[in-house]
Amino acid sequence: VRIGTCTSDACSNPALLYSNGSITAATNDQFELGEAVRFGTRHLALAVGAVNVGNAASLAAAGNRVPNGLVLNPTVLDRLLRGDTQYGAPALGTLSLTARDAFNFFGSVTLDTLDPQTGQSKLQNLLLVTPAIYGLGDASDVATIRTSNLIWNGATQNPGTVIKEGAGTGKGTLDIQAQRIELGYGPMPQPNGLDQNNRLALGFANVNLSASDRITANHKGSLAVYQEQGAYDPVKGYTYRGGNLNLRTPLLTGEAASVSLLKAGNSLTLSGAGAVGVANALGAELNLEARNVVLDSRIALASGKLTVKSEDDLTLGSGAVLDMAGRTLPFNDVSKYSWGGDVSL
Repeated sequence: VRIGTCTSDACSNPALLYSNGSITAATNDQFELGEAVRFGTRHLALAVGAVNVGNAASLAAAGNRVPNGLVLNPTVLDRLLRGDTQYGAPALGTLSLTARDAFNFFGSVTLDTLDPQTGQSKLQNLLLVTPAIYGLGDASDVATIRTSNLIWNGATQNPGTVIKEGAGTGKGTLDIQAQRIELGYGPMPQPNGLDQNNRLALGFANVNLSASDRITANHKGSLAVYQEQGAYDPVKGYTYRGGNLNLRTPLLTGEAASVSLLKAGNSLTLSGAGAVGVANALGAELNLEARNVVLDSRIALASGKLTVKSEDDLTLGSGAVLDMAGRTLPFNDVSKYSWGGDVSL
């Protein structure tokens, strides 16, 4: 899909795309948005086979190990966020990026939706829909996503195949910084309630999820963090090794009736301080699995269930609070109380 680009001569007039609701473009090959394109919409959705994130030098160094898809870097992201309200189209509120196979990060790169003047995000929601985020970089490389409200929805299908010596074979760091990180569907979804949407972060020695308000989840899903992919077993699938998952937030919780699994090949660490928000959604279930688990912040699952499994050490720090208590439910002139939840360590 090429919008606003001309194959032979220079384009004489810019392409204009305006909508009061959504603009959506989908392709399983390459997507290109011309610099002269002017558009305005409330919700911009791009769906491609793969999203390749990196600067020109990193992508050039990877060569044919970069799959077809959307090339994303700070310049392209700024172009998407710029929009155009000239004809009364609303300001861009949600940017949805869907990758059938994976988001591929090459080297050190930063995707930032925050306005450097105000410190506020230019978006209400940054929505990533993909089964995997792969990394290719050295130990010193850091791939950063910085926004206000990040939503990562996984997929029911398996992620794309890891290219030899390509994305998914790195050893750098994935650093996601937001006010709120949510694993699940975006606003106004229509899920069937049965799908298990899985997520995989591969090719990173460390994955940092930092949220100043909370990390939460909705519906059913999982996030697995590994550094290396091993041999394939026809019964069990691929084996994985390494990878640290660092959750940095004052509140780890889940939406009502959600079921989520967070696991890492090496260590899973929960830490964080600050003002703790309200978490009264009932019946959420959270499972944490890793070789070593450290809990040093607040986990709130009202009338919910927390299960923590570690192969070696499980450490509760001084800041650990495990809140499975019931909540007060007002019904007109009376108040009822939900049951307390369960904790399994």
